Amino acid sequence: MLMKPLRWHNFFTMNAWFFGLGFMWNSLHRFIFPAILPLLVGVSLQASALSALTTVGLLIAIVAQPIAGAISDRSLSRFGRRRPMMALWTLVCAVLGALAFALGIAPTYAILFALYCLLQGASNMAHGPAQGLIPDLVPEKQHGAAGGIKGFIDNFTLIMAGLVTGTLLLGRSPDLLDSARVALWVIAAVLVIFLVVNLVTTRETPLAREDLPREALRVSVWNSLSIVGNWLLIVRLIFLGGIQIVSNYAQFYFKDVVLAGAADAAQRAPQLMGELLIIVAVALVLVSAPAGILSDRFGRRAVSAVGAAFAVGAAALLLFIRNRALFALGGFVLTDLMLAGLLLGVGAGIFFAVNWAWATDLVSHDQAARYLGISNLATAGAGILAALGGPLIDWGNAQAPGLGYTFAFATGTAWLLLTLLLLPRVPERRQSNPRPIRCRALVISRASESPSLRPSRSLRNTNLWLARFLARPILRRRSRRRAIPCTIFWAACRPCGQCLRAH
Repeated sequence: MLMKPLRWHNFFTMNAWFFGLGFMWNSLHRFIFPAILPLLVGVSLQASALSALTTVGLLIAIVAQPIAGAISDRSLSRFGRRRPMMALWTLVCAVLGALAFALGIAPTYAILFALYCLLQGASNMAHGPAQGLIPDLVPEKQHGAAGGIKGFIDNFTLIMAGLVTGTLLLGRSPDLLDSARVALWVIAAVLVIFLVVNLVTTRETPLAREDLPREALRVSVWNSLSIVGNWLLIVRLIFLGGIQIVSNYAQFYFKDVVLAGAADAAQRAPQLMGELLIIVAVALVLVSAPAGILSDRFGRRAVSAVGAAFAVGAAALLLFIRNRALFALGGFVLTDLMLAGLLLGVGAGIFFAVNWAWATDLVSHDQAARYLGISNLATAGAGILAALGGPLIDWGNAQAPGLGYTFAFATGTAWLLLTLLLLPRVPERRQSNPRPIRCRALVISRASESPSLRPSRSLRNTNLWLARFLARPILRRRSRRRAIPCTIFWAACRPCGQCLRAH
């Protein structure tokens, strides 16, 4: 079906719901939970309690999003496929927020845990269908513009959460629980307001019964996992894990180390966290577009490496932050906290902008929507990796004050450094028509990239991936004109004998 080109304001209204979603999760994960968990479980278990919450929540997201998206693909509602489910489950989120307010956030950690799991399930049942709005309503030539506006909104929610929740609500009241209850009302109101904006301004065409997907629901969900193992996704997973293990526990670090001994440390820590996130988000917004343009000129790998290097420097610098002034000019004072936030924002902004452009280079058009869903699963998996930092922090701090943060931030720095080492594994471009080759080791390394080079039916995807990985050193040695037998690869693929004759 031919789609009518959209105007720029349509991209904002279409993605309005994502502002409410981002504001909710940035407020909860970055500010509210780090503020109230020490009151519920004590300082000695605060990081582990946050890790348990985020890990279970991300596991729920991994399951709920693909299922909700596949269900919405088959919806025959006269109001459209996506918006009815978005409206229903967003209202459930608002009701859960009102329930938490009535309970005083949560009288115990167990009740908070249960409410959080329900909120994760409801929000992801709405998030899955929402991801289909751009592919459904935006012409292919405008996908980049629509995705860019969505990225801008995601980063802008980080700024607003830092200003509203971190600085205005939690940072200016001595009663953190009372401030958190007010923040819940603000979050629920923002969710509902931006849902209404989306519902009123966006129109969907109902799905005709003859256009229903032919494959079964469970097959559709399973097929969405078919591109797991892509090196680009692995690099994204590790990079996000390094970023999150540093950022998720930064507010605890400010309270326990940077502001150690201060009587108002619990109130000032959210303010410092808000300042850090605002600087990071502003840098993200400013560098995203230039990074994409530069990657077109100098290559995805080179520009991604620059972004990863900035992030490594920021993570290492956080170990030494004490909110000290480094430079003053007139009324402007540059602190070590601001410098770390600037480096982190620049690095993450460059990496994420180029990562999406790189994905469009490597993934064929019929897999683009599938990759979007899998990329979100990589994001969820990174959160699970980062959750390992919680027990590590609590154990280290039990040995010596502040030692756990050193372990966690050093781990994040190592993961970001590993990203730099793995970038050469990701090809710059997808090869749609590779040149004819005779060596069957090369056939194995390129079999999944060309329909004309097919492995035998008995070769499973896992074995193919392993063969491609192991073939690399053999190919390098063979390029030096050394006769290296590759019978194992010849036996794994279609036995035509060319490999043996080539040697």
